[in-house]
Amino acid sequence: MTSLIRQKKLLRFISFVLIFLFTFTSISVPYAEARDAIPEQRVINDIPPLSDTVNQPRFNNANVIIAPPSDLPIKPGKERVEIPSRRSANTKIFLEPDGTFTKEIYSQSIFYQNDKKQFLPIESNIVPAAEAAFKARNKSNRFNVSFGDNSLMRFQQKDMYIELVPANPAPSKGVINGNKIKYANIYPNVDIEYTSGNDFVKEDIILHSPDAPYTFTFNVKTRNLNIQKDAETGLLTLYNKKGEAVAYFMAPFMVDANEKLSYAVTLDYQKTNGKETLVVTADEAWLKDPDRKYPVKIDPTIVMMDVHKDTFVAEYFPTTQFSSDPYMYSGYHGYFGKTRSQVQYVLPSLPSSSKVTGGSMELHQYWSDSPVATLDIHRNTTNWTASQTTWNNQPSFSPTIEGSVTSGSSGYWNFNIPNLIMSWYAANVPNYGVTVKNRDEMSSVKAFQTLNLGLDMPRMTINYQVDPIGYEDVWGFTPEGVNGFNGNLLHQVADLELPGRGIPVSFTRTYNSRSTQDGIL
Repeated sequence: MTSLIRQKKLLRFISFVLIFLFTFTSISVPYAEARDAIPEQRVINDIPPLSDTVNQPRFNNANVIIAPPSDLPIKPGKERVEIPSRRSANTKIFLEPDGTFTKEIYSQSIFYQNDKKQFLPIESNIVPAAEAAFKARNKSNRFNVSFGDNSLMRFQQKDMYIELVPANPAPSKGVINGNKIKYANIYPNVDIEYTSGNDFVKEDIILHSPDAPYTFTFNVKTRNLNIQKDAETGLLTLYNKKGEAVAYFMAPFMVDANEKLSYAVTLDYQKTNGKETLVVTADEAWLKDPDRKYPVKIDPTIVMMDVHKDTFVAEYFPTTQFSSDPYMYSGYHGYFGKTRSQVQYVLPSLPSSSKVTGGSMELHQYWSDSPVATLDIHRNTTNWTASQTTWNNQPSFSPTIEGSVTSGSSGYWNFNIPNLIMSWYAANVPNYGVTVKNRDEMSSVKAFQTLNLGLDMPRMTINYQVDPIGYEDVWGFTPEGVNGFNGNLLHQVADLELPGRGIPVSFTRTYNSRSTQDGIL
């Protein structure tokens, strides 16, 4: 009995010791001596070069955030100013004269990131190259496209590439014209032309007469890439060693000089005894139809994997997808019947304490002389995949008109859709993009340029204002922690940090003098 009592006392003593040790290690230091979360950082005096804007936020000895160097002007000017440090691959941000911000979102990449992590404008023009095997290349992009006289084209990103070599071609020297290079008479009555785009390299096989061949074989060389047919889309896709999709071949199509379109083209990948080939075969009957107007262009294009998408659907082709087309249509077309366009953007993040004040979607109308028509924007209510979307399975959309334009002119059409953009950012409705359709679907068709064309692409504009509370790396602070833009006093203190053996636990208090909220931020 005595032994049992002693054991209980010992266990009680050990329990008290453990509780004491845990409590002692959890007590924070006094407020005035609280631990700095990050080492000291200098105060901003002058606007630095762009290369300094990648610095991370730090704290000074007074526990006040001092922003790293910024290219944000101290105050708005008379004209809108771009903020280069806030670029992404497909967005620009502008400071407007009224102090608000505008973010422009493009359906294609407009910038590439260099070795210093700066986003610089893409330059797709083809320029001479110093390589022995290749005579020309695109000027500056996240990928390289090289062109030679034997291996006509190499598409390369980092240590991965695919090279296409025509089988048994006639000798031909490439002629450069801007972002295009053409190899004339590479086969009888056949030219091959390549176009370097922001996110793609486009190959046009140009047939000049019905006597031209209609089957073309390309020997393929790859490095650190595998070519497979995607199970979901059915498209030939390039995968890296990790099995991640890097790029894909768009569904090939052909179009004649009268803009008559046909998808009766196949692109087949074959691998025999270690030898890889791509075979392009066009429908002979379509090519020799008396109504054909030459030249005819056959278009298989390699595209980088991206998240933005656009396409159109056509009533007369209920099971055909048109995601490879350079144009998308809305209204009645004599060849396609009723048409509708679909567009979707992935919304970028906005700074903390942002309020969306407006926004629009802009589409570039291609035809200059067309009758006036009213086009409406509708919110899609179901998801869709551009390479699989047809008239029969097009996304459902809300009957509510989010924005409209009545016009017949060429150039950008601006559809104001502020309420829809606000709803997307507030997560009130899912972002499945929009459907563009004529209010009277039998009225004259409009043709808008898609991301496949590489010029005058669809884009979205988001207007927002920021009450700078908290921390953003473009805001400057005084040594006392006052935001120079709006006078907000920012104070942060790290009270508690437990490294532990698993996920570390920390507790930081933040004070914003302009905040209307109480509690832990």
